[in-house]
Amino acid sequence: MMREDIIENIKNKIITIDNINRINDCYIRYLFSDIGNEKIVLNFINSVMKNMNMKTFCKVEILNPFNLSKYINSKESVMDIKCITEDGEIVIIEIQLQGNESFIKRVLFYWASSYSVRLNKNDIYNKLTPVISINILNFRLVKDIDYIHTCYVLKEINYNKILTEDCQLHFIELPKFHSNNYDDLQREFLSWLKFFKG
Repeated sequence: MMREDIIENIKNKIITIDNINRINDCYIRYLFSDIGNEKIVLNFINSVMKNMNMKTFCKVEILNPFNLSKYINSKESVMDIKCITEDGEIVIIEIQLQGNESFIKRVLFYWASSYSVRLNKNDIYNKLTPVISINILNFRLVKDIDYIHTCYVLKEINYNKILTEDCQLHFIELPKFHSNNYDDLQREFLSWLKFFKG
């Protein structure tokens, strides 16, 4: 098929919910961060939290996804979706189609940027609020765990005691969706997984 024919075929193809790529960055940004879609992103966030038996939220406000640098040589970060809950907790959502183990450093950088950007020069540290990072991945990140949804927090190793609730790193690895038994997944979370996988 000639290049022109392929382009014409693409232009004439009708896009429906059944054939759209649901983990495309642009589609997810539109779905989750368009003003008026707060209930959709809230439902997704709560499904992730319920799946880990964590507290849920009543309301979110969609924020500007840019964390602008405060210094000339510091790196800026741009999240796919960034919002704030009624409790002042920041939730960032990232969609990543490809990656490797270095992606973890990017997640930590985005979390740290979102955590620290809200504190100004003379503010007290108590003003800092938790940041929840939810990462939807189309690759396997954690090789030795087959469960589709993992969550990391800051814990003491010997006593298994959580140091603070300010850091949550959720990883949802979509390629693991077919390799597990899903009897233990929360119903709304399972619905979202089916939606992303089509």
